[in-house]
Amino acid sequence: MNSGMLLAIDSATHCINLALHDGHEVIAEHSWRSAKHHSAGLPPMVERMLTQGGPELAAMAVAAGPGSFTGLRIGVAFAKGLAAARSIPLVAVSTQDILAAALPPCPDHALLILLSAGRKRYIASRFLHCKGRWQANGDETLTDLETLLRPPMAPTCVAGELDACARDRLARAQAAGSPLQLASPALSLRRAGFLAEIAHERLREGAPDDFDPGMVTARYIATRDTP
Repeated sequence: MNSGMLLAIDSATHCINLALHDGHEVIAEHSWRSAKHHSAGLPPMVERMLTQGGPELAAMAVAAGPGSFTGLRIGVAFAKGLAAARSIPLVAVSTQDILAAALPPCPDHALLILLSAGRKRYIASRFLHCKGRWQANGDETLTDLETLLRPPMAPTCVAGELDACARDRLARAQAAGSPLQLASPALSLRRAGFLAEIAHERLREGAPDDFDPGMVTARYIATRDTP
């Protein structure tokens, strides 16, 4: 399936990430921290991005969660509406897969992606590097940093939208000899360019009926909303 120009939207947490990708390169990309202003900030930035895209949109991609109720609902609803209005396919990608795609292999390390679930808890997802990419390994778990850092702990690269306190706790554990490697804040930013690349690959491999906008649903973090 030839996907052409694709718009990717990720508003699953407190950041909004947008990208335009023509199947060969990222044409435009923008990320910013939105706090609770997703509904006001997303539409004008999408309009601005589309003026840079040139050809008509042929497809869209959206981060479908897990994520906060506020951010995820707005992004998924906006993507579904725009895709349905233009009669173009919409590819839904999990929040963790987007972040994992940006991270290089860590020799002899697994990957642990953390998404804030409020009250100092996290949705933890584990990945292993296989066949040239990070692939999910097991189910998500709801946990906290103290539980994750209890020995024995396998060599692990940790990434996610972590606040200063969480980063400090993980850095101290690393300095004390814990076998973890903390990804930098830049590598922990979910970039919509990677969301777009995942979507292009799925469009090439799938059939048009696989990407009906009406079938896309959001998966919320139910424990507590994190804008």
